[in-house]
Parts: sequence; structure tokens; C-alpha cells
Amino acid sequence: MDKLIGYSTINVAGKEIPLKFGCYAVNELTKHYKISLSQIYSELFTTIEIDGKKLPTPKDFFDFTAVMLWAGADYMSRKEGGSGYTVYDAFDWIDELGISHPDLINAYGQFFKAVENGGVPMKEPLFDDKDKKQKKSRALA
Repeated sequence: MDKLIGYSTINVAGKEIPLKFGCYAVNELTKHYKISLSQIYSELFTTIEIDGKKLPTPKDFFDFTAVMLWAGADYMSRKEGGSGYTVYDAFDWIDELGISHPDLINAYGQFFKAVENGGVPMKEPLFDDKDKKQKKSRALA
């Protein structure tokens, strides 16, 4: 699978489930909650403070996580010729993995990177991991 930002996988009971957080997943999530892209943070999140840092956290963690996973996995399943998944499947995955599983944490990160990019996966990181210097956009070159 392409390792662009916005892609992730979860491994449940030995089965690797690919996820893509792009236009389809973000669109399905916003349709599910009957909100627009610009309302994701204001409608679905609250802010908590940890060690002096304010961090967004879902108002309903389990529901949001299940819908997010379902939307990303459903797209990839259908794209690969499968029949897709349901939100109920995603709740089962959360039960199997546990809420602090590294696959879920990575999926969250990839989802938010796509949302911050207007609902589409980024084609390349804007920052180098080593020194966090901003890269010049290819669109501006």
C-alpha cells in the first residue's frame, strides 16, 4: 500500500485491515454526523488539558473512533472489490484491540493529518521528521 499520509492499517486477530482517510472517509464521517468539514472540531471534540497542554479529544470517544475506522476501512474494502464494512465491525475492532493500541493511535494521527489538509491525504509530509523544517510545496515550484 502507498505510504502517503492519510493511510494506515489495523491488525485485528491476524487480519490486516487497510484504512484510507481521504475524501470518501471524511465525507462519510461528516454525513454520518450531519455536519460539514469545518464543523468536525467544534461539533465532535472538546478540549482537555494535560500537563499544561490543551488537546482536542472526542466528546464521544467510542462512537467517533468507530465511525472514523469504519469510514477509512470501508473505502479501502470497496476499492479492492470487497463488500465494505459496517460501524458495528469497527466497534468489534475496538473491542479486540483496546483503546490504547498503537494501530488505533496511528489511525487517529493519519485521520487528523487528512482533515487538516482539507479532507484529503497529503502527497508528502510538509515537514521533515528530523529537523521539522518546512518543505517547499511542489505546487509552488
